[in-house]
Amino acid sequence: MKKFFRFLIITIMVMVCGTVVNAQDNKEQKLSREELAVKQANYIAEELALDDATAQKYVDTYCRYQKEIWNLGPKKGLNSEQRLDRSQQILDLRKKYNSIYLSFLTERQLDKAYKLEKKLITRMKKNNGSKRKAK
Repeated sequence: MKKFFRFLIITIMVMVCGTVVNAQDNKEQKLSREELAVKQANYIAEELALDDATAQKYVDTYCRYQKEIWNLGPKKGLNSEQRLDRSQQILDLRKKYNSIYLSFLTERQLDKAYKLEKKLITRMKKNNGSKRKAK
């Protein structure tokens, strides 16, 4: 009986230590923005219940769109004229990609995709804000 309890305690300790180490590894892992864009696109494609071929088109298109947005540069430190110009550039990109998306998605799917994207961005901002407060 003593051996059984000893074995049980050792097993529990090993499991707890493994969980703690795993949690620390997960905290230190940061995705690049390209990896994050792929994850977001895959999540949205899954939520839209797209077939494999359409999902791949969506992921590729979404990642191209994100790269073009990133190429516009940072939004911080801009004066009002520059902000207005950047907003117009983003609007032009949205129009361009809207027509691309509509070549393989329905309007309803695209609307849902935009809503899911907004939800993800809001969640990331919220999580990022709470992490900053914790530090």
